[in-house]
Amino acid sequence: MTNASTPTAPARSGDITSPVSRRSVIAKRRRVFLSIVVVVVAAIAVAANYAPVRSYLEARSRLDKVAAEVAALEAQKGELQSQVGRLAEAEYLETLAREQLTYARPGEDVYIITGTPDEGTATQSEAAADGTSAGVAEGAKGAPGESGDPGDDSNGQEAANAADEPGPLERLLTAFLGLF
Repeated sequence: MTNASTPTAPARSGDITSPVSRRSVIAKRRRVFLSIVVVVVAAIAVAANYAPVRSYLEARSRLDKVAAEVAALEAQKGELQSQVGRLAEAEYLETLAREQLTYARPGEDVYIITGTPDEGTATQSEAAADGTSAGVAEGAKGAPGESGDPGDDSNGQEAANAADEPGPLERLLTAFLGLF
């Protein structure tokens, strides 16, 4: 007995597939077509965003260079401020006047010794070994943060450098663009 609601088609001699298998073939073709469309759309999106991402990375590198320059100028500013502070001290000014301008106090005699630079260096080394002062003491430190030492992080340079590192998204974009 046949069901009246389902039409029956006459069987053809070359038709061996059932209607259910035809549906699965059509569904499979749709999935393949949709996956190809998704890949094409993704490729277009990457191609459309290539130039903006590249310009962003170039701007980021320029920003890093300028930030390094600003840090160097800040260090130089600190050194100059410490030098201004030392120049305000009367003892330091007197030492500079005595050594660089050959000034002397009343009643003192100034002797200028000429010779080769090697002889002068040996004399200063011998004076340092004896424990006597040979000019302005080097290595004198100013106020904290003004020494200009790279290890001196009182200006907060390490915290600023940590904030300048690229984030995970930037690293991913850089790696992705490195493929092109």
